[in-house]
Amino acid sequence: MKKIALSLVVLLSLTAYAGGHHGESHEKSHDDHKAASVKSGQIVSQPSDCLAKQTLPCTFKSIARHKSAIGKTEFVFLKNSVVKVLDFTKLNLEPVVGGFIITASKSPISVKGVSLTKFPSYADITKDQVEVIDGKDFYAYKFTDGEPERYLLDREPFIKKLAGFYNNIESLKAEYKNISPIYNKSFKQDVVLHKKILTRRIASVEEEKKQEAERMKRIREEQRKNKETFFKRTFVQ
Repeated sequence: MKKIALSLVVLLSLTAYAGGHHGESHEKSHDDHKAASVKSGQIVSQPSDCLAKQTLPCTFKSIARHKSAIGKTEFVFLKNSVVKVLDFTKLNLEPVVGGFIITASKSPISVKGVSLTKFPSYADITKDQVEVIDGKDFYAYKFTDGEPERYLLDREPFIKKLAGFYNNIESLKAEYKNISPIYNKSFKQDVVLHKKILTRRIASVEEEKKQEAERMKRIREEQRKNKETFFKRTFVQ
């Protein structure tokens, strides 16, 4: 626990991250757990009425960090974030610029097809890489070609990642305190899993070495027999 606390203190001292990413400034802390419906003053959509009519194609920009609800799903959209709606029927979103927090939902919600059922969950795009952190276990999904890659961030990168979603140190501390028990459980399970995988890999390598040694032994034995046969045929009458 001391290591976790130390990591948190060090990372929280990086005010650039504590202020959020994607151009978000140090604003007065918002209550991220109370959501309102989408307001035209906070959201600019293209086409202009696509959110209200729930029609595709639909892309929208968050003018400022704010709380919104799309259907029965509640969000905190980061300042200047741009989001593409992939589906309204079973809400499916994709961050194009910046990101958002999903704080609660009473209906299906996905990010690029990754279904999310526990909250808060997080989605953003950094250096053209979309990432989703699932609030169920705080594993991350990274999207490249094909299926998304699922993995668990180490503690310091995880805290650093979270820092980009909160606009002050106090909000980050409070949220990390809430989610850390679940993350720590996942982290311990992940360590155990990787130890098992490593053990299996070591056993596999040792088995391959054993089989290779036996193969070489058979080759040497065959070569010895061939030499004996050649000697007998050549020199023994």
